[in-house]
Amino acid sequence: MVSYKIFFLTISIFTFIFCFFKFDLISKYLNISDLPDNKRKIHKKPVPKIGGIFFFLVFAISICQIFYFEDYKDVDNLNKILIPCFFFIVGIMDDKYDLSPNLRLIILTLGLILIIKIFSLPEIELLSIENYGIVNVKSFSLFFTVLCYLLFLNAFNMFDGINGLAISLFTIYVLLFLLLFNFQHLILINFLICCLIFLYFNIKEKIFLGNSGSYLLSGIISSSLISQNTDLENSFFAEEIFLILLIPGIDMLRLFIQRISKKKHPFNADKNHLHHILINNFNIYNVLGIILGLILLPIIARFYLETNTILLIFFSLAIYFFLILKYLPSDYNSK
Repeated sequence: MVSYKIFFLTISIFTFIFCFFKFDLISKYLNISDLPDNKRKIHKKPVPKIGGIFFFLVFAISICQIFYFEDYKDVDNLNKILIPCFFFIVGIMDDKYDLSPNLRLIILTLGLILIIKIFSLPEIELLSIENYGIVNVKSFSLFFTVLCYLLFLNAFNMFDGINGLAISLFTIYVLLFLLLFNFQHLILINFLICCLIFLYFNIKEKIFLGNSGSYLLSGIISSSLISQNTDLENSFFAEEIFLILLIPGIDMLRLFIQRISKKKHPFNADKNHLHHILINNFNIYNVLGIILGLILLPIIARFYLETNTILLIFFSLAIYFFLILKYLPSDYNSK
């Protein structure tokens, strides 16, 4: 079985590398590029935003792996296949046709409800809280599950604002799942080396994830988390999930509140994210180090040093708001 896993991993890597030799051709054929506007988008020339297509090819190979090794009709495997596929389709439509925020939200919400109900996919019915016990949310499990998918998708997508950040965050989550659950997630294994390859080209501003990429990767992480939640003995505590997703989530919440207070649409893009604030004061590598350290160090402290989760949450929030208050431009409120 190990030899077959190596075979699928090798196919994934070679497919991914081959695509990089053709990404200009693919981008021109699909007419999907990120154009500079000298405002929010500061790159100097059009950049292909087709990274999601490359990762979807790796994802498709991983699906073949599931068909070969596991029962693809199992609801957990269906969840890990259907949700990312749906997110990818919406993302590629958004990259191509620039969907309005309201239309995108309607498509995602209705699509999630239909897919979850038609295929009887896992819903979040129970929450395991450390030192408290089990909380039953079955009466509104569908609403809560869809809300969790949408919140993480938007948080992850909004985190994709500077080169290398979103793919580095995804790599951290992949490594966390693989290490904690003994490399049982077949879909995730194939992504590791591909993430490193993409990170190099992304940092060099040769290719972007695009919404198709950020949607696909967020779908992979969120569906894995929710599938894992169905096995309470081997799942994360609710506080641990909150800690893992804290920084992208709190940055999204802060921006939503600020935009609504200024009578703007909460999904209107701007340059007030944490990474945008820091990039005005540090180079990109320092920004990546600060943000990824803020995410990774509390995770290490929790799962390998067994530090109290609530304490780590408060510590992370304190550092986050310290960075915001210290480096937020003085003319921010006038924008």
